[in-house]
Parts: sequence; structure tokens; C-alpha cells
Amino acid sequence: MKAEIKRFCIWDDHSQQFYPEDPEYFFAMVDMDIGPADSEGGDIFTLMVCTPRWFEENIMTSRPDEPTHETVRKNIFGRHYLFVHTYDEDEIEKEVQWIVDRVKGKDWGEIAPRLSRYFGWEYEDYNQYGGLPASF
Repeated sequence: MKAEIKRFCIWDDHSQQFYPEDPEYFFAMVDMDIGPADSEGGDIFTLMVCTPRWFEENIMTSRPDEPTHETVRKNIFGRHYLFVHTYDEDEIEKEVQWIVDRVKGKDWGEIAPRLSRYFGWEYEDYNQYGGLPASF
């Protein structure tokens, strides 16, 4: 079985279509529906896209004017991030497509968890036998 991107949108932090002021300094969310190639529907996947400079200045440093930002940290987990040097929507979509094209499995139950290694998946922590797992 093969996966297919059904919908691909890049949004800003206000859920509006994204157009960066500076293509070499930005952060955006990619929202996608990806599903089996032989069906119409798909599951929701997300990806954060930013430049290394934006990440360093907005995540790695203290921002007293932004209480949601953390203070300086030596180590940061970066799951579900794509770092790019400049904004190019076509290139970002090509990178996502490259991953989707290479992830295969016998059914959607094998493919979706593999995609979730790269993209946030709406059912990533869902346990089919009892809902969401207990906190660890």
C-alpha cells in the first residue's frame, strides 16, 4: 500500500495562509491530509517549518516579552520540524512528498505510524484497545 497527500496547506500562527515577510527568517505550520492512495479520505498530519535562524532566536533564547517561550537551553527536541534555509512552498511540499513516497506498508495501520516519525499525526498516541495511553 502507498500513501498520498490529499491536502497540503501552509499556515501562519493565526491560521491564515502563510506568506513570510522575510523568506530567510520565518516559522509556519504545514497542515496535511494524508491517506491511502486508493481512497478519498486521509488523516491529519502537521509539520513545523522554520529557518535555523528563526529557531535559534525564538526558541533557544530567552524572550521576556513572550512568556510562552522558554529560556536558553542547551538541548531541544526537534521532532516534527523541518528546517529550511529559505521559504519556498514548492520545495517544502517536495520534501514532504519525498517522505510520503518512501513510506510503505501492508496497510494504513503500518503506514500512518511510520509517517508520524516525521509529521505529527492526529492519532499518534491513540491506543485502539483503550483510547489514549496513560501519562508516563
